[in-house]
Parts: sequence; structure tokens; C-alpha cells
Amino acid sequence: MKSLSNAETGLLARALEHAPSVCPTRPWLLEVQANTVRLYENRAAEPAQERALSCGAALTALELSLLALGRQPWSRLFPRGRQAELLASIEAGMGGEPGTAELAAYSALFRRRSYRAPFAPRPLSDVLCESLLANAIPVPVRRLGDRTDTYSFAELLCAAARTQRADQAFHQELLAWSTLFPVSAARESGASLSGLMRTKTYLPPPELLASRIAAESVVLLYTENDSRPARVQAGAALHRLWLAAIAEGLAGSVLVRPLRSAHLGAGVARAFGIEGHPQALFRFGYPAA
Repeated sequence: MKSLSNAETGLLARALEHAPSVCPTRPWLLEVQANTVRLYENRAAEPAQERALSCGAALTALELSLLALGRQPWSRLFPRGRQAELLASIEAGMGGEPGTAELAAYSALFRRRSYRAPFAPRPLSDVLCESLLANAIPVPVRRLGDRTDTYSFAELLCAAARTQRADQAFHQELLAWSTLFPVSAARESGASLSGLMRTKTYLPPPELLASRIAAESVVLLYTENDSRPARVQAGAALHRLWLAAIAEGLAGSVLVRPLRSAHLGAGVARAFGIEGHPQALFRFGYPAA
């Protein structure tokens, strides 16, 4: 079978540079030998839960890139056991034929940005939302529902913000990456989900926050258990969903850290009406002009 060329290997490395990570540490390492691509976890970067999600996103980037090269990716997670640093081994077969959706997602990979601003007041159709959420399969996804759920969710986010403000060590860690994406501290900023994570950002009352969230499309990706493979699969699904949204002219951003509290995670699960482990929240919509 034909080995991957230096140019093809360079394209894979470039794709990884554009893959999202919970913290901007890119907690992965790439190795290419002949037609085998190996993705390793860099365990010195990011906490374990965030690292697994980030590496899942990197896996999606590699698979899409191989398809764009006309290679058929055959991925195996944790081929040396779940404790090994080798997260995935991908055999790059011949004869891969990317479809329109795969090519659109690959193109979106290089345009993906965290959108931390209010969305345009343009509703998303249910048909479009359902089409986008299908990209997360087999990871289950739940949309935020009625006003009651929205208010409960807003209360949880406010509690998370207060907790993070009081935890100086956590806050310093948070600022290390959040300052890369400046958000206005003004009350009118409207960054309903991301704005809660900054010390000086205005924290609205739950009623106002709930009204802002209700105007957005917010989904929760969750898993049956909280194992490393489950987290990796959630990260891969989240990246596929995000890229599909971008390909449709939408924008989005992700919220992960507040879910890492057992109390808040359980509350979010109740607000969304799910049984499982919340892994990531994704808000998306049309960007403001």
C-alpha cells in the first residue's frame, strides 16, 4: 500500500494546528510511518478530561484530512489498551472518496473560530438543527428545551460563574486561554455562555440570562459513562458538529469547564433531562453582521 508522502504528512500536521482544544495547548503528538497515522496524548498538557475531548477533536481533523487526500481512514482507539498514550491508530487506505459533506467539513476546519458574541436574531429551522445534530452520531445530543429548562440552566451557569470567581487557582488557569479570545465586559455584550467565565464580566440575574439563552440554540453532548474512550468520542463528535455548522454559514462556541464539577454536571443533566455524563455544551447560530 502506498505510503503517505512528506507533503501529505505536512497537510495532516497543518490540519492538527487548526483543531480545537479546551485549553490552547494542543495536547497531542502526531507520528506517521508508511501508511499508518498515530495520534498520541501529551499527558503533560491539560487535565485528563479536557485532554481527551481535545484529542477527540484532533482525531476528526485527521480523518477528514485523509479523506480529502483520497485516503480511506480506518481508525482504532487505544490499540495498546486504554492506559497507553497511543490514543488512536489510523490506517490510511486507498480509494477514499469524500462526499460533498466531508469536503465542506474539511474546508470549514481552517475557518473554525470560537464565536463569543451575540448571534444574529435569525432563528434556525428545526430541519437544519436536526441535520446538524446528526453529525454527532453515535454520541447522544440534547437541545435545550422549554423556558423552565432554560431558567434552571441559567441558574446553574450563574452558580458556576460565582464558584469560578472565588477559586483563584482555577481562574488563573482559565485566564491563560480565555484572554486569547477577548470579550467585552460591557453589560450589552450578550455573550451568554462564554461571558460568564471572566472575573470582570457583568453577571446578569438568572431571569435575564435565561432570556438570552432562550434566543440561542444550545445543545449538550453527553455519554453513557465518563471513560476515556467516551470522552474521545464526544470530542470527535463535537468537532464534526461544529464543522457542519460552519459549513452551513453558522458560528459557534463551546463551554466545558463548568461541567467538570460533579454538582453542576448533575444539575445540567437534570436541566436537559438526560441520564448520562455531560461532556460539552455547544451554542450556535448565525453570526451577527
